[in-house]
Amino acid sequence: MLRTLVRLAAWGLVALPSAAVAAPQAAEPAPVQWRVSAQRPTPTFQAPERLAVAPDAGRSPVWTPEGVFANAPVRWRGLAKAERSGAAVYDPSTLAWYAAAVGAVVRVDADGRLPVVAQGVQGTDVDVRAARGLAVSREPDDRIVLHRFGVPGSARTVLLRGEFFHPRFSADGTRILVAESRQGESWFKVVDLTGRTVAQTRGSGAAWHPDGRRVVFQRAENDGYRVTASDLWQIDVASAREERVTATPGVREMNPTPSPDGRWLAYVDDATGDLCVAAFPLARR
Repeated sequence: MLRTLVRLAAWGLVALPSAAVAAPQAAEPAPVQWRVSAQRPTPTFQAPERLAVAPDAGRSPVWTPEGVFANAPVRWRGLAKAERSGAAVYDPSTLAWYAAAVGAVVRVDADGRLPVVAQGVQGTDVDVRAARGLAVSREPDDRIVLHRFGVPGSARTVLLRGEFFHPRFSADGTRILVAESRQGESWFKVVDLTGRTVAQTRGSGAAWHPDGRRVVFQRAENDGYRVTASDLWQIDVASAREERVTATPGVREMNPTPSPDGRWLAYVDDATGDLCVAAFPLARR
């Protein structure tokens, strides 16, 4: 029993007297790869700023007010010790990192602790808008489930069933973007908090623009073994109008991620493995 409590305390899920468990050590977040600076030329899609990163890194860029990370800092000490943990996600509503661990959604604190914010979340693919008391998860039975927490009458709502994954909130938490596998093709759709489909189209690697009106995504081609071409697109959710963002020969742009102010786009050049950053001139108000 004591061993179990000590393990949970080390994850920050329960509190024990200081003599029972060692103090948490410092976190080890992944370094910020790029920050906005007026001292450098403005990068473009034709001449992006290329950031060489370690092999297998930079596959899923993440923006915070600090800048862009090559990946979410999943190796933070507390999260690395937790059972059934998923990748950390950044919540702009609270300026904090969250993850699924031990059947719950936890906040990933810099001191290594993992305070629980929502119970009963079995999936590890989650997103959070803690300021609104919302989390969304892909559960092990392939349901996309909305969790309301921190208020009376908190409940879970099944939004989708089927081949859906990677649910992500819009910045204001009013809509959810989900990836979909459909007969060998990659699609994604946008649903509201009742599960009603608002928009959908063919594409993958989709990410919200911070204005909540648009989604940036990739359309890739492959020969059955590898990606042979990929360009970035964006779709206006209300009108379903699509617009091509890049058409750069020899570059396979993937995993686009807009900055919090919408002025920059981080993405991966699959041809080289570089993490790239460019100005995003198509960001319209």
